[in-house]
Amino acid sequence: MSEQRKMTIARALTRLKTIKAQLQKINNDIGNYGAISSKSRSPLGDPKASLDKNHNQAIEHIRSLYQQFEDLTKEYIKIKTAIDKANMQTIIMVANKTMTIQEALVYRRDISKFVQELLGKYGQAVNRATDEVYRHNASIKTDGMDEAAVKVVLSEVLYLVPKEKIHESENFLTTFLTELDGTLNEVNAITEIEI
Repeated sequence: MSEQRKMTIARALTRLKTIKAQLQKINNDIGNYGAISSKSRSPLGDPKASLDKNHNQAIEHIRSLYQQFEDLTKEYIKIKTAIDKANMQTIIMVANKTMTIQEALVYRRDISKFVQELLGKYGQAVNRATDEVYRHNASIKTDGMDEAAVKVVLSEVLYLVPKEKIHESENFLTTFLTELDGTLNEVNAITEIEI
């Protein structure tokens, strides 16, 4: 079994980016040179060598690339798994709410769009109701009515979702999205994982 090593999550995330770039290069090289005509020389082998030797050199080069690909994918999985494990256990405070990093990432990636949509749809509902109230009230003649009678016949927007809940959701979302990246950067710089 290989020796375990420690690194910060920030360093691990950088390593994952590097591995992705290396995997992409290997994919491109294999895509460009992974198969040739048996009567052609491979650019991966010595162009002055015999055709068989050229092909054998190319085969060895591609085998080496494929081995690198397998090693890099194993390393990527180990690092990513270690990050995910740390994210499930590491507690952070974002927008005055305590949660694991994993919960925060799920909220940002999956839930925040639904909250944004909810706020937008609610705003549309309020606008529709406001327009309806305006049209209704514009059609009512209140001349000569006392204040109590006017209050009975005029319409007003009835907020079925408490305004406070909407403001609370809106404020949490804004603060959460503003604070999360900075919080993650701070925590990722000090949290170590073992791979």
